[in-house]
Amino acid sequence: MVFMPEIIINREEVNSALERLKQCIEDITASKSNPEFPTSTLNFLDKITSIEDKYYQALGQYKATLLKIETDIQSNIKTYIEADESLAHQMDANSTKAKI
Repeated sequence: MVFMPEIIINREEVNSALERLKQCIEDITASKSNPEFPTSTLNFLDKITSIEDKYYQALGQYKATLLKIETDIQSNIKTYIEADESLAHQMDANSTKAKI
């Protein structure tokens, strides 16, 4: 029989790291600053505003994606730990039955 190496997850460390990640994501400013530019005959203001709008839209999407990834990681870690604990209990129960 081949045994796989055990993967040990420290729930507190993972939760702490994910909480720091979430806080850093929330600290990202994704709202427009509304800088003021003088009127230009070259449509410079319109171009800068358009670029800035796209930038903040992309930044908002990036932030939302990071938060979704953080949530998915939390869920996957929880599922993994529950499955691992369930298997451990099953193995303990089987080993107890084998001894009897």
